[in-house]
Amino acid sequence: MKRVNEEKILCKPSGIISINADLTAIQRKAYNVFLYYAKCAYIKNPAVEIITIPLQELKNMIGDKSTDNKRIKENLIGIRSAHVEFNSLGKDSAAWSDIALLSEIHILIKNGIGIVAFALPPTIKKNIIYNFLYAKIDLLILKNLKSKYAIILYELIKDYQNVQIPKMNVEECKKLFGCAGKYEGITNQFKKYVLDPACSEINNNPDINCKISYEAGKDEIRFKFKFKSSPDEKEETSAAPEIPMTPTAVSEAPIKLPAVLPVARELDKNPDDFVSLGEVFKQYFNKKSKGI
Repeated sequence: MKRVNEEKILCKPSGIISINADLTAIQRKAYNVFLYYAKCAYIKNPAVEIITIPLQELKNMIGDKSTDNKRIKENLIGIRSAHVEFNSLGKDSAAWSDIALLSEIHILIKNGIGIVAFALPPTIKKNIIYNFLYAKIDLLILKNLKSKYAIILYELIKDYQNVQIPKMNVEECKKLFGCAGKYEGITNQFKKYVLDPACSEINNNPDINCKISYEAGKDEIRFKFKFKSSPDEKEETSAAPEIPMTPTAVSEAPIKLPAVLPVARELDKNPDDFVSLGEVFKQYFNKKSKGI
């Protein structure tokens, strides 16, 4: 039996982290829970379509203490109806899409127990199954974050933990934080109401320290993130490239060398199945294969 506070780590594909969507904090937490349970289900059976999770388990993991299902239904409807720009930062260089986050969602009552049943769109499903470019997201940390902007910032930090963190101009950053069209021409308000509170909330967590610096350029302000994984470790600084993102910014950490050759062969046979892997990974595999 799993402990109530057992660590739950979601290996979340980078393309799904950098989505442009105006989702609430509760909706973002719930969707991460769906991805976690989907990943567990796909490991057992990649062909599974409908995934289930106990309703009360979902509520517990997102901090929903309501005694009825009205609030959770409204949040699930919001996730289901949201169409998002997928991979908006271009970190996963092989994929860009405008898609729905869920194909379908149901709340069922079986023997007096509530069950949530859902299905992911094919693009999301393939990214969950095959993606080698991901961040390890701690769902317990997410549960304790109150602001949707803090959630976005936490996932961004984790996504760029092993690679260079890109500088972003104001509009790029607004887009990532779901603020496109807001605070137009008022950078100080975007900083005051979005970035600074998110950074402050992140820094309340003992395992994360985040700083944001603002660099004034000729026609824009650019952002740079700094972080360290724990208060006892030396602070690490990621030098950002001059452009927002390039296909060469690829994390090699999750890739295990013994699996390189089989994956390379499978990639050549079924390139369409690897929706998240492009020429960057092909070149990487070919380069590694020559030395083995």
